[in-house]
Amino acid sequence: MAWHRAAVKGRLEALDTLWSCAKKTELNTAELLLSENYKGFTALHIAAGENNVEMLKQFWVWAEEEQLKRNDVMKKLLLAKNKQGHTVWQYAAGGGK
Repeated sequence: MAWHRAAVKGRLEALDTLWSCAKKTELNTAELLLSENYKGFTALHIAAGENNVEMLKQFWVWAEEEQLKRNDVMKKLLLAKNKQGHTVWQYAAGGGK
């Protein structure tokens, strides 16, 4: 998915463009934030693993902007596990740079 590819490459501008397109076409932005690549990683996992603080901050801004503060969505975003069972927090602490 282009969303994950942009995160892997650290392309915040590309993510911003994809986010804008998703909003304009009325896609479910919560699903976009929670989407996983083939390894079960969310874009947040990727940003955490790459220690991309600016990207992490932007994901949080988008979540707040879209009023995704509901506990169910925020918990899923922050506690999502990849296929190895690691959360964003574990990936940032153990596998991040």
